[in-house]
Amino acid sequence: MVTIPARIHSRTMTLLALAAFAAAALWFAQPWRHVSSALPGFGTDAPMAAALHVDGQPQVDAQDGIVRHVVVPVVNDGGESIDFTDARLRAETVMGEGAAAAVPADYSITWSGGRGDNVLRSGEQATLDVTLPAKTSVYPDNPLALVFTAPDGQAWRIDVIQ
Repeated sequence: MVTIPARIHSRTMTLLALAAFAAAALWFAQPWRHVSSALPGFGTDAPMAAALHVDGQPQVDAQDGIVRHVVVPVVNDGGESIDFTDARLRAETVMGEGAAAAVPADYSITWSGGRGDNVLRSGEQATLDVTLPAKTSVYPDNPLALVFTAPDGQAWRIDVIQ
């Protein structure tokens, strides 16, 4: 009987299979997708409506040197209506060159002009009351952006501290 020696050893095949599995797992999970938009030029978040702006002076409250509470007056200066129904919020900050952080946040909306539903239409004003977790990397001296993500994947950003 004639035998043909193996050109690729089993250890090499095992390492190749593990590398392919790890690459597929990272591609499906994408653990970096929630913090990438804090860096300019990166990320998948595109502004949903360019007409959403800060309308006045945001109030930023810090405890023990960490931002815990933010009150932001906003206005829709025109363009598409923005639906806050079931939108998720994260606070993004840039801590230094190439270092960013994002944390989930809770929010409520107080309507100062409009119908009082969850949709901010053109010309309507509202106040966002945002509460951040106790342990975060959001400091008062660093830039702060609030990024809302709608259930359909659309996202929009409000720069609070620049």
